[in-house]
Amino acid sequence: MKITERIHIDKPPEDVWAVVSDPTTHTSWRPALVEFRQVSDGPLAVGSHIRERIRWRGREIEIDDYVTAL
Repeated sequence: MKITERIHIDKPPEDVWAVVSDPTTHTSWRPALVEFRQVSDGPLAVGSHIRERIRWRGREIEIDDYVTAL
């Protein structure tokens, strides 16, 4: 399944990237998120493997994400 999401954030790109590329910040701005962590080693890059656990409709779901573009 492919999911694409776009939003406008009124901040400089460097400030946004600092938050988005840091897995430790995600639970503070994504209310349904229980856990978000990078599984692969190294900095966030194309090919990076991310695992997230979310609460959805009363259940917890684990999702494996792979970065395809930056």
